[in-house]
Amino acid sequence: AGGWSTCVLDPQGNASCWGPDKTGASAPPSGPFTDIATGGSHTCAINGQGKVTCWGANWRGQSAPPSELRVP
Repeated sequence: AGGWSTCVLDPQGNASCWGPDKTGASAPPSGPFTDIATGGSHTCAINGQGKVTCWGANWRGQSAPPSELRVP
């Protein structure tokens, strides 16, 4: 859970988010994802290939991970 929204992954890895959507944090892209974390006004998730995808507020670059960032 974050400051403005909460997100979970269903058994197939699809994200569902809810809460006020002032920053887009409650509007996830299509998955599937293996992990998810919600911040104050943004959310990041990791897909099956280890690529990080973020959405929501980007006031300080929090929703713009480096394109080469991958999680092993």
